[in-house]
Amino acid sequence: GTTKEMLSTVAEKNYFHGSKNPYAHKQKVIPLKNIMNARTVTTPFGFHDMSLVTDASAAVVLTTKERAKSISKKPVIVKGSGHGGDYFTLSLKNSSTSFPATVKAAEEAFKMADVKRSDIDVLECHDCFTITEIINIEDLGFVEKGKGGYYTMEGHTRLGGKLPVNTSGGLKAKGHPIGATGVGQVVEMTFQLREEAEARQVKNARTAMTHVLGG
Repeated sequence: GTTKEMLSTVAEKNYFHGSKNPYAHKQKVIPLKNIMNARTVTTPFGFHDMSLVTDASAAVVLTTKERAKSISKKPVIVKGSGHGGDYFTLSLKNSSTSFPATVKAAEEAFKMADVKRSDIDVLECHDCFTITEIINIEDLGFVEKGKGGYYTMEGHTRLGGKLPVNTSGGLKAKGHPIGATGVGQVVEMTFQLREEAEARQVKNARTAMTHVLGG
């Protein structure tokens, strides 16, 4: 039941978030109507349904909790992580609307961190295509399978929503510098947890999550 309008809403939302990010590749709001009426690349995806390919760099400093407190006034703690693998060739996959690697990695991360989905205040996930963000919020366990598009249309993934997703603008608007993409997500969530995200700040953000795919 996922519709073209749902896909377009992902792009419109991420362009909106990107317009508030001084580090984004694309800092421009694009109306939903323009996104829906853009030229088709391959059905059902239009020009705005895929990410930018971007030149950029990102860096984080990792150290012990004790050392972090001596070099930063606002250290951010890594509570858990997870990793998963799967077939890359589509013909070998059981489903084209789920990534088992994401499901496995999420379970590992939540178990290690000892937090629940309801504890996550803000999320950066891999939106290489608009449908991918919808699939990811389902695979990560935030939304029932098949309901990600509806959840997005209802505004829950937008700034001010239940679970703001890709406040940086995501790969769609912040850009997709491939090898730096995952680190860039961590940087954005660090801004959020330090309350340094300015116009895109999620109120009372205490626990964040990042998710990146590769093939």
